[in-house]
Amino acid sequence: MFSMIKNINNTMHVVGISSVVVAEKGLRATCMDYVSDVLPELIAQHDIAVESIDLILTLSTSIDYLSEHKDIQTPRLGYPVQKQLAANNAFVIDLQDTSWAQAFEVANGYLSGTDMSNVLVIEANSFEKNIVEQLFTGARAALLSKSNTVNQVHMVVNTLGEGEPRTLSHVESNLLLSDSNENEVAMLQKTIETIMEQFRSSTKPLLLDLPPYLSTNVQSELQTKYPDKCWWTWDTLRENPENVVWLSYEVFRNRVVAREVFVKGDL
Repeated sequence: MFSMIKNINNTMHVVGISSVVVAEKGLRATCMDYVSDVLPELIAQHDIAVESIDLILTLSTSIDYLSEHKDIQTPRLGYPVQKQLAANNAFVIDLQDTSWAQAFEVANGYLSGTDMSNVLVIEANSFEKNIVEQLFTGARAALLSKSNTVNQVHMVVNTLGEGEPRTLSHVESNLLLSDSNENEVAMLQKTIETIMEQFRSSTKPLLLDLPPYLSTNVQSELQTKYPDKCWWTWDTLRENPENVVWLSYEVFRNRVVAREVFVKGDL
């Protein structure tokens, strides 16, 4: 099992997050359809000038056509988002299947080491019906800003050990997700418990950012085993803004990334 522990000088905090948009009455056509439902709310609620957005980081694992020409699969998400917002001053980086915890660290690096002040992180996927219930489908976004204070935080990366990560492949024009390892749930819980040892003195809630097919079962097991801990989801953070330990499971890398995240408190 690979394990990495880092102490990081944190100079960012979460200013706002958007709703998670999941297709309930049929799937939307593209990632940008979902993004169009999420970003206006985030921008309007926090009254941010789009020209003040310095960096746009995008996360996406779905194979999405962002052009009217079906034989073109690029660019990915970043540039269409930048165009939609007219955020002409922003740099754009497509992180693809990177987790939220890792994306926060990328954003922190730019806010710490440059004169950037505002970073927009967006996740969007438009999976086909056979995958919707297994992986996140829809869009969500977070607005991050440079903090006036520097805090040291922990970041931990642990692999699940034995077992191959899941994969997405195109077979005869169908998008197929490989079968999960039969021990995946047990390995995931063990990995999360190992990571928790690094935060044993922390009183922050633990936000579990897991794919739909794992979220309910894993969270239920952890709540039962650790009743003294606060186990949160994205929606809980929206309702009760508070500093958290953000635990992300990277299905396609077979690893868990945990990072302390500072929240402004009035999302």
